Formats: sequence, C-alpha cells, structure tokens
Amino acid sequence: MSSWVLAEGLTSEVTCPICLNLYQDPVRLECEHNFCRACIADAWGQLESGFRCPQCRETFPQLRLKSNRLLANIVERVRQLRLDAGPALPPAGEPTPVLCPRHEEKLKLYCQDDQLAICVVCGVSREHKEHQIVPIHETLQYCQEKLKESSGELEKRVETIRGIEASQEKAVLELKVTTQLSLVDQ
Repeated sequence: MSSWVLAEGLTSEVTCPICLNLYQDPVRLECEHNFCRACIADAWGQLESGFRCPQCRETFPQLRLKSNRLLANIVERVRQLRLDAGPALPPAGEPTPVLCPRHEEKLKLYCQDDQLAICVVCGVSREHKEHQIVPIHETLQYCQEKLKESSGELEKRVETIRGIEASQEKAVLELKVTTQLSLVDQ
C-alpha cells in the first residue's frame, strides 16, 4: 500500500479534536477520549473541579490525564509516513485532492495487486485489467480497522508486561526483605 494512502487514512485517527492537528503529547481521559495535553489544559483553564470531556461531555470530579504512549508512537509513525510519501501528500488541514499523474483525475480506486491508488480511467485500462481493484474508501476503512486491532493488541501486551513487571518488582522486594531478615537473625 502506498505511504500516502496509509498516512491519509490514519491522519483522522491521530488528530486532536480540539486543535485539529496531529496529537502533541497525547493524553487519555477516563472516558477513553484523547487530546493534546496542552489543548485539554487550555480547554479546562483554571477549573478546580467539574472537568468535562469536550467530546462526550462526561464530567470528572478530578483532573486525571493519562499519557497515551501508544498513540504518541502511532502519531510518530504517521508523521514518518507523511515524510516518506513526499510532496504528493497535501499538508494537514488542507483537503487538496490528489490527482492521477497520467489522467489528472481524482484517485478513487485502489489496485490491490500493485498496492497503488489509481483513478477510474486507470482502473479500466489494460494495465489493471486483470487486477483486483476496490474503492479507495474500502481500503482506507480496512486499514483503519487493522490499526485499531493492532493498537488494541499492543495495549493488551503493554498491560501484560506491566503486570509482569509489577509482580517481578514485588518478588524482588520480598527477596530483599527475606535477605535482610535472615541477616538480622544471624
């Protein structure tokens, strides 16, 4: 799949709903919505209680922002994909349609064989005649679903690792206590 198609599909998933830019230092609220740390801090201003999510309007008695490292890593990957895609990728916030270099038509299809976004004219050409061609939005949707699955799996792995880390820290602490007690008994 081309870097442009992948980056374009992921951009909406990694865009802060307040500033409409890629997340900067993303944080997650208790309602599971994400924002840039600075954006949510500005939105809540000097509030001391009654913090309300700008998306779902759920109210929280205390300010609890949890850093979302997984999302930050995904944002970095999208930034890298945008750089790899080069000048064909329009700047963020500007919905400039990308045109086929041959026919100057909008790229509305995706050739799965060539892993390339193509226009309708290319789609009916001999070059792609025997190829598997789907509407580009289906490919975009598929990639977004795969990303969500992957991020869910990664979050589960992170939680598992954190659990293992906590149990190992507990075991080390117990071992230290046991060692100190046996030294005292001697």
